Amino acid sequence: MDIDSRLTESRHRQLVDQIADRWPDLHEDHSITDRPLEEAKQVLIRRFGAAAQLLDSRRRAGMDVPEPGYQRFFQMIHQAASSYRIRLTAVREIARLGPGTVRGLPGWPEPAPPPRTAIGTGPPDESAPPVRSPEERQMLAWLAPLHCVSSRPDDGPEDHEAARQNLRHWLDLLTGSDTDDRIIDEMHLAQGFRLAANCRIPEDRAAHRLRLIEHAETALRHSRYWYSQLALVQALTLLSLPEDPRRGLPTYGPTTDPRGLVDFWLSIAGGGAEAPAPDRPAVHPFVRKAGDLCVQALRSGHPERHCWVDEQDIVRRIGSYTSQPNVRRYQDSWCPEAVGWTVLTKQAQRLLADVMLLLNLADRPNNPPADRARRLAQANRTDLPPCLTVDPTPMQPGHSWRASRPAEPGSTCLGDCPYRLCPLPPQSEGLAYPMDEVFCARQIDLVGHRWPWVPGSISWLTSRHRVRWFWREMSQRMLPSWRK
Repeated sequence: MDIDSRLTESRHRQLVDQIADRWPDLHEDHSITDRPLEEAKQVLIRRFGAAAQLLDSRRRAGMDVPEPGYQRFFQMIHQAASSYRIRLTAVREIARLGPGTVRGLPGWPEPAPPPRTAIGTGPPDESAPPVRSPEERQMLAWLAPLHCVSSRPDDGPEDHEAARQNLRHWLDLLTGSDTDDRIIDEMHLAQGFRLAANCRIPEDRAAHRLRLIEHAETALRHSRYWYSQLALVQALTLLSLPEDPRRGLPTYGPTTDPRGLVDFWLSIAGGGAEAPAPDRPAVHPFVRKAGDLCVQALRSGHPERHCWVDEQDIVRRIGSYTSQPNVRRYQDSWCPEAVGWTVLTKQAQRLLADVMLLLNLADRPNNPPADRARRLAQANRTDLPPCLTVDPTPMQPGHSWRASRPAEPGSTCLGDCPYRLCPLPPQSEGLAYPMDEVFCARQIDLVGHRWPWVPGSISWLTSRHRVRWFWREMSQRMLPSWRK
C-alpha cells in the first residue's frame, strides 16, 4: 500500500477490496488474544492510514489519484468481528484523515437508533434509518468527538461544520433519550471524548478546545453511568492542560485552582442541565478517586502518571515514557501509545484494576443490547459490591463451564449483595475487559500498601491473604494457553 500510494496509476481501491475479502479469514483466539495476529493487523491498519493520507494530499493538490477507500475500510473493521484494539486503532487512523471523512461514513448526520429485539412491533419503517451493529455504533461514537479536533490546513469550513453537527446529534441522544440502551451509547461517546482530549490542540486552535470542553461538560451533566462520568472527568482534565508541558499553572482562569475545577466537574456529573444543584446525586467512589488523581495531573503537568486514555489498551502494555519537557512538547498526544500501566502511579494502578473488575462483572458485550444495558444499569449504584470491599471469593476467577457450581450471574454473590453480578465469566468465554497477566501479578505486590483514599477498594476490608489469592488466580487465568 505504501508503494502503491506513490504510483501515478494507483490501485488503492483494488488493494483495499482484496484486504477486505481476506480479512474475515484471519481469525483470533478471543479467550486469550492472539497478540502476533492482532499486532500484525494493527500494523496493516496504520499503513492504510499513512497511504490514505498521502493519497488524499495528492488529490487535494490536483493529481488524478483515487479517493482513499476509508468507507470500505470502515465496513471491513466493524463487520468482521474484529477485536476491541483493532477497532480502536482503525478509529484513530480514520480520525487522522480529517473531519471531511465524517460525511462519507455511514450513520451521518444522525446516529441510527440502537438495535431492538422486541417482538410484535409491527413491520419495519422503511423511512427510519438503518439499524447499526453494536461495533459500528461504537466506532461512530468514538469518531464524533475525534473529528472535531482532527484538522488539516486544507480542511474547509464545511468539513468542520459537518463534524460539529455530527457531535451535536450524538449529544442529543444523551439529552433526549430516556431508555436503558442509552447507557451503551453514553459509554462509547464518553470514550470518544477521552480519545479526542488526548490529542494536543495547538494554541492557534484554542477555540476548538474551548468548544470541545463545552460539549464534554454537557455530556457530563447528562451522563448517568459511573464509567461515563469517570471517562469525561479524565477527558476534561486533558483538555484543561496547557499546550506547552513546560508551563506551570496559569495565573488566572479556572485551572489556577485544580481542586476547585475538579470539584465543579464532580458537582455537575449526572445532574442534568440545572447542575450543580443542592439535591444532586452522589458521585460513584471510583469517579471521586479518579477526580483526586486528575487534581494531581493538573498540578504536576504529567497526566500520563495519573490518567489513562483507554483501559483495555494500557493494561496490555508495560510501556515507557520520557519526562523531558523538550521532548514532550513535540509529542502530538498527552498519553502516547507507548505509555503502559507501569507509568501510572501506584494509586492509579490500583484504581485501574478495580475499574476493570467492576466492568468485567457488569458488562457483557456479547449479550443482546437489551440484556447488556440491563446489567449495566443494575451495576449503576453509588456504592461498591461486597466482592470488591469484603470478600473477592464470589468472583471465582478460575471457574469454568465444567465446574459443578452454577455460573449464572448472581449465583455466587454474598447474601446481602444488591448487585447480583458474580461470578466473572468462565475462562472459556473470556473477559470483556482482559487484563495482562503481569498487570494482575503487580496487584499482588500492591496489596500490602495502605492508601489514604481506598475506602471501597478491593483491599479495604478484605484480608490480604484473600486478595493475594484472587490476583494470583487472575494472573494464572490471563496466561496464554501455551504457558499453562
